[in-house]
Amino acid sequence: MKPNKSLSRLFLVSFSLFLLLPLAAVVVIFLLNSYSSQEDSVSNRLNVIASSLTDRISSKLENPYKFLETVAEMTQEYGHEEPQMNSMLISGIKSFQIFEAIYILDSKGRILLFDSAYYKSYNKNDFIGIPLPEIATGTIADTKWSRAAISPLSNNMVVRAVVPFDGGYIVGDIGTDFISEMLAESVPDTNTVISITAPDGKIIASSIRSVTGSLANHPLLRHTGSFDPMMLKYKYMNEDRVGTIKTLKTPGWFLLYEQTAASAFVYFTQILTMNILSVVVLLAFSVFILFFIRAKLIVPMRLLTERSEMISQGMFIQFKDSEKGVFKELRTLYDSFEKMMITIDRREKELRDKEEYLRSVFDSTTTTGILIISMDDEPIIMDANVGTQIIFGYKLSELLGLPTAALIKELGNELSEMCKESRRTDVMVTKQLEMVKKNGLNFPVLCSVYPLFGSNGHIQGFICVCIDITEITRVQSELESEKERLDVTLRSIGEGVVAADKFGRITLVNSSAENILGQKYRFILGHNINEVLQVYDYETGKSLTERITDLSPKSNRTFRANMVTKDAGVITVFITSSAMTNNRGEIIGSVYVFRDITDRMKMEQELISRKKMLEDINKSLEKRVQEETEKRRKNEQMLFEQAKFAAMGQMISAIAHQWRQPLNALALYVQDIEDAHDSGEVDRNYLVSFASNAMRLIDHMSSTIDDFRNFFHSANSTEKVDVPSVILESLSLVTTQMRSQMINYKVQIKSGDKEQIYENRIPEDYTPINDITLNIFSSELKQVLLNIFQNAKDAIIDHRKSTGEKVGNLIITVTYKSDRLKIDIENDGGNIPEDTLSRIFDPYFTTKPEGEGTGIGLYMSKIIIEDHMDGLLVAQNTKTGALFSITLTYNN
Repeated sequence: MKPNKSLSRLFLVSFSLFLLLPLAAVVVIFLLNSYSSQEDSVSNRLNVIASSLTDRISSKLENPYKFLETVAEMTQEYGHEEPQMNSMLISGIKSFQIFEAIYILDSKGRILLFDSAYYKSYNKNDFIGIPLPEIATGTIADTKWSRAAISPLSNNMVVRAVVPFDGGYIVGDIGTDFISEMLAESVPDTNTVISITAPDGKIIASSIRSVTGSLANHPLLRHTGSFDPMMLKYKYMNEDRVGTIKTLKTPGWFLLYEQTAASAFVYFTQILTMNILSVVVLLAFSVFILFFIRAKLIVPMRLLTERSEMISQGMFIQFKDSEKGVFKELRTLYDSFEKMMITIDRREKELRDKEEYLRSVFDSTTTTGILIISMDDEPIIMDANVGTQIIFGYKLSELLGLPTAALIKELGNELSEMCKESRRTDVMVTKQLEMVKKNGLNFPVLCSVYPLFGSNGHIQGFICVCIDITEITRVQSELESEKERLDVTLRSIGEGVVAADKFGRITLVNSSAENILGQKYRFILGHNINEVLQVYDYETGKSLTERITDLSPKSNRTFRANMVTKDAGVITVFITSSAMTNNRGEIIGSVYVFRDITDRMKMEQELISRKKMLEDINKSLEKRVQEETEKRRKNEQMLFEQAKFAAMGQMISAIAHQWRQPLNALALYVQDIEDAHDSGEVDRNYLVSFASNAMRLIDHMSSTIDDFRNFFHSANSTEKVDVPSVILESLSLVTTQMRSQMINYKVQIKSGDKEQIYENRIPEDYTPINDITLNIFSSELKQVLLNIFQNAKDAIIDHRKSTGEKVGNLIITVTYKSDRLKIDIENDGGNIPEDTLSRIFDPYFTTKPEGEGTGIGLYMSKIIIEDHMDGLLVAQNTKTGALFSITLTYNN
């Protein structure tokens, strides 16, 4: 029995050396590697999240700061008193909603001009001259960003961005709430804290909003050298923590991202627990194996040894049937081991496939629906992400096993067909589908189907990515509707309208222009304007094409000319050319409005011939007087039409100015979609805000078209109107032009001891000063006022060229007297020469250069006031300019 004991002891030692000890070493090494790998994983995760947050916050702060630098450059060039500076501050508050206030300060830190999202609660003038303490005392005068402080306007936490320039500073108060919201959204659990601090440790924002004060003694702030650490382990507030610190380059702040060590390394703790349980199970299993081996291997080997000794001694004892079975069990053990290895290989492959599948699902964005679809003829949903649950309104348990046909609006399964096509071509298939939410609501979706390949290279299923495009579709539809409304308006105009870009390529042709030119829109679009508009001077026959297409930003020319057309040959037209400019005065295109007056010119020739005949015949003075009266009436009618045609050109120019700012703002909103998408900010709230802002601008542009369409429309009879309201409506059409030319205007309404004054604004809540109305054609009075306003604007611009002045003034005074109403329109654009003052109301008399004035505007204005309204229109010089006075009696 001693040899058997030695063999058993040898087996136990060998089992321990070659199995248990290596297995223990493997477990220890695995734990060490797991801990190291967990450290790397935690470090990478902390740095990725912190770096992403740093980039997003820096990006959010960079554009507002660049805007302040632009304001500083303009203030240094033009000064703070320019009206455009106030408009720019207002635009900045509206465009960058993180601004709570923007200040223009002098060199001593005193407020010269400011605007705020909260200023309606205060009087702006109360703040002028008040110094900002941090600037006046030099605390942050030489830095770009201040510490967090309480805003005096809103009582919110703000930081101040400072841009110095020669003679003062531009300061913007930026609320920190948006930073705190971004930090709070990025916190995965309650054991994580994210903070933004100034270089001195002052807390600017935190994921825990109630936290304020300073983190100057925080261990992370000791590592703010030339590099950002990957991960630090430290003890803070009697708690083990891990964290990282990143530098926000734009403001020079620090982002501190930290977690409790227990939360960060929870995965390693779970692995350690599982390994301990595994070791316990393994030890129990080893004891069982030792017992089994002893019974099935050691004992049979001892029997074999005994049998061998007996054979050597010449004795032979046959094995019992039970003893023979031991070799079969050894073979069974080998076979079981081999099957076990095959099963392990198959399970490892399944785990690798599952890992790739999980990686594909969770590497996708959570704001987009992602479905995993089976390869069946009628595919079902095998898995879905959170985005799918949000978009379709289903729970995950409801989606699993659901046929894809349940998500499609129409009968049939378009999603199944997309899967078949993707399987056939091995590429992505994308379509726009109408899909159905759980509540039955239909909505448009941009759907893409990708093949899901397994480790063997075969397709195992499909990944379906769904993007809700409801808001995008609605905005596109509304933009198309607005474009159609504009097209209908242009088609309803009797004059031909052609628009071209700054390179002279035609971009717009209305139906009237098609009829006049004898060419269809599709054959004209994209051609050079010089090739299409072949225009020659009516009197001299010289080509006017270069003159009407070579425009300066302030040009507005009207010609009577002959035009070559495709069908009608040469016709006579009145043509007006106007330049479209942006807010910087740069030409972005041109507009040409023309009307066929061939029949009118033939009528003029016929009238001339008849006049000669009447002079020859001249049988009766009464008949002669009647014919002359009729001739004068027709001439006046023709002049009236010419005046309306010229006013139409002025209205086109006004629309170009009215649309300039909304179009620029709309372009900024569209461009911001890409930045917002890259920053992960495109969610439903963002799209709702984008749609609301875009529709507000579109409604404003639509109302401008309605104003243009209704400007010259009047009823068939006179109507009772409030004259000041007509003046304010007319003034609103040229307000943008006045502002762009730096012309201030003031409207004064006086009735007895009552007085209303409006400076550089059209009131939204205008209330008549009294109940006195006049029975007139309001559109005719608008035409007169618009003509006088345009002449005043032109006079002020020409006067600046000789004097060098930058600002002009227009004063409109409405005075109610006992029996009449008087309208005084005064400008400071210089005096009218005395030798022309008495002739300015003559037909075809103009002081403007040839081609820039028709000489019929003031003539028709006098006829409208004096003949149509029984009033009086006179002009006189003042000390600095000219004064036009309109007197109307109440018995109109």
